[in-house]
Amino acid sequence: MNCQFCGQELPENAKFCFKCRRQIICMNCGERLIEGASICVFCGNEISIPNNNIEQNHIKYKETKTLKSFEATFSNETAGAVAKTFAQFLPLKKNIIGDTKEIFHDTQIEDVEDITPAKALLPVKQEELADKNPNINDIFKVRGDNDIYLHETSLKANSKVDYAGRLTILYLFYMQSNGTTEVPKTEVIAFLKKIGFNNDGNYRGWMSKMKALYNINNNCYCLCRAGEERAKEYLKDIFDGDKVDNWKLGDTSKGNYRSNNKANNIPKNSYSIEGSLNLNPSDNESLKSFIGKFKASNGFQYNLLFAYYLQKVIGKTNINANHIYTCYKNVGVKIPNNLYQSLVDTKNKKGWIDTSDMNNITVTISGENCVEQDLKK
Repeated sequence: MNCQFCGQELPENAKFCFKCRRQIICMNCGERLIEGASICVFCGNEISIPNNNIEQNHIKYKETKTLKSFEATFSNETAGAVAKTFAQFLPLKKNIIGDTKEIFHDTQIEDVEDITPAKALLPVKQEELADKNPNINDIFKVRGDNDIYLHETSLKANSKVDYAGRLTILYLFYMQSNGTTEVPKTEVIAFLKKIGFNNDGNYRGWMSKMKALYNINNNCYCLCRAGEERAKEYLKDIFDGDKVDNWKLGDTSKGNYRSNNKANNIPKNSYSIEGSLNLNPSDNESLKSFIGKFKASNGFQYNLLFAYYLQKVIGKTNINANHIYTCYKNVGVKIPNNLYQSLVDTKNKKGWIDTSDMNNITVTISGENCVEQDLKK
């Protein structure tokens, strides 16, 4: 018995030809097939005719760092599916993805970036992070078996609690940059304790005030966009040679400023505009828009509203008299003749703000109630 298509000699009961790979017998009725027919002329059963002229394509992927490689051969008809599968792993240029039939034809890809399906699930490499988040990997380093430690200890903090707070936000930012978006609270507390900080009332109070910077999911901290921006501000402070480091790791005092109620590094009647203070953020309400919602008529009320906006709306920390002065200038309201005393009186006479540390003015519960319940138009 010979194959009717190529003439190859076959066993008498053969149904396929091993040389041309053609079906020679109808699987339905058992009669021999006729060359060129798409159906069996005896029973009408449809026959699939193979295309022996299918163009074969070849791809070779070589990982020069690990010495791993793979090869694949496929037809034009399947090239689209292959392209979609490997495009997420191979560093191909976007402008060549359109014509999938041409991408892989006789193509050899060598000396490419080491991105494989297995490594796609691993944390981002530190050298890759340097471009994405400049300087964050100069603050924290890793040694041994994933032991993260504080490498740069000068965080340009104003006090001990400010240092602990900055360290927390920077640590969360570092973890997020390395692919860990949710960090257990216990892990954060353990890291702080390793540096020398306890989870005391002052620290918890700072974190409570900074709730606009993070969320808590399943007892884990998750840095939000405001927190990311704050971390970047801290990074700028750290690498700003003109920024004063008021509290350093190892100091026994709570801060390098006097602890009496009139403590302030700014002259009482000399103020300047804080150029870095953004009072018209693209991702939040502007100060002018915020003030327009309230019926303020005196310095006490404006002091409160400015402090509330800075702390509660845009998440500003370490608010001082210069920040309040900048707010007055921004909205065009008459500035009290003695701004320092006006701020102190807002605390002593109204109880709306806390000025015990003039480098960290905060809004009290009484002040929050006044803004949210009494001053609205």
